[in-house]
Amino acid sequence: MFGENEIQEGKGFFISYAVAGSGPTGDETAIVYKDKFYILNGDWREKYKKLIPKGYKACKKLFTDNKKEYLNFWSN
Repeated sequence: MFGENEIQEGKGFFISYAVAGSGPTGDETAIVYKDKFYILNGDWREKYKKLIPKGYKACKKLFTDNKKEYLNFWSN
């Protein structure tokens, strides 16, 4: 990712928010899990923040539910 990142730690994964990312709005939010990056364009920090305590699968579901509209082309 490009620019500065904000990290939110989960158990076995983390959420990375890039202010100057490659998304059309200039920001992107990624789940980083086992060397994979699941990236959505835009700022998803608050939604992921609520899901992090529930684990990776809950966060991945949010990604999957929104990737059709917000998928970043760098995403795995």
